[in-house]
Amino acid sequence: MKNILAFLIVGLGFLCSCESRDGDWDSMVWESNDVSNINKNKNIEVPQAGNTYVFTCKNYKNFWVYAIQENGKQIGDTQLSIDCKKYEDNNISISIEKNKMNVTFFPNEEYQIRNISIGITAGDIFNSFFFKQKGKDN
Repeated sequence: MKNILAFLIVGLGFLCSCESRDGDWDSMVWESNDVSNINKNKNIEVPQAGNTYVFTCKNYKNFWVYAIQENGKQIGDTQLSIDCKKYEDNNISISIEKNKMNVTFFPNEEYQIRNISIGITAGDIFNSFFFKQKGKDN
């Protein structure tokens, strides 16, 4: 009888002690210098001349880029390194230091709109930023 009672107490202790599942991470909370130009599809509208955006993660001290796409196609390395903190090409520059990410768009000299997505992770939590840069005459 004592064994059954001990088993029930231990079992109840296990059931009551866990409030959340392992692996549950809080969503990333962001602040930015200027994202006032967000369209109905949640894209940040970037002018044709380019612009720089600074994003600050309020609840994670360290994160990195895991993917960058332009118009739905991977750009940069075929698979970005897991510790990717810097990236630059003819269209965009991304740098991360501590909890701040600087994203600079260079002027779009093409006539078509440039759609860029940046995937960010801090381990088991992921976030994405979507940008839509106007082209000439758009």
